[in-house]
Amino acid sequence: MASTQKGAVVKVRLRKSNPRDLYFEDTLMPKWAHELDVLPISVLGDLGFRFNHWFFRFTVCVGRVRRSPTSAIRRHCMQLLEVIKGRRAEILERIPRRSTIKAPSEEVLDQWVRTLDQMIELSTGKKSCTWYADGHPSDQFWPGYPEYQKKLVARGYVFRERERAVARAREQYDTLLGALRAQK
Repeated sequence: MASTQKGAVVKVRLRKSNPRDLYFEDTLMPKWAHELDVLPISVLGDLGFRFNHWFFRFTVCVGRVRRSPTSAIRRHCMQLLEVIKGRRAEILERIPRRSTIKAPSEEVLDQWVRTLDQMIELSTGKKSCTWYADGHPSDQFWPGYPEYQKKLVARGYVFRERERAVARAREQYDTLLGALRAQK
């Protein structure tokens, strides 16, 4: 993703070194759930565009509430679980080589399996399900979309210092932009 300011193009890194908290049906998922798209796209890479795209779309939810029919959620999760069962050793070997994840491969894969199992369990008996990942005041569109703001308020988040947080994020962005320009 690129952002422009006064004619300069700056690359904005969307992923943090630690994954975001991801909530599926308002249930906090395991730590590495927000990085689940890394498995079909980067680690394996041979599962097909449509399949990979669904998981990419699943993880692009910072500050947004996403929704999908339960049938699609269950189908994709079950298919990925089958792939994991058949290729576990290969996946464990590839995680450190084909991703930026520095945590132990076994831990990451176990959390991905737990995430998929929980998604299947939480979607049982529903027509569609929602999910979202937490935003941060330094994010470009903080505090996110109105649906996401409602979720934060329901969890007890108070937007007392919203304007100050936005101003602080802008200052950090301007500082980063100045540092990048100074390096050129």
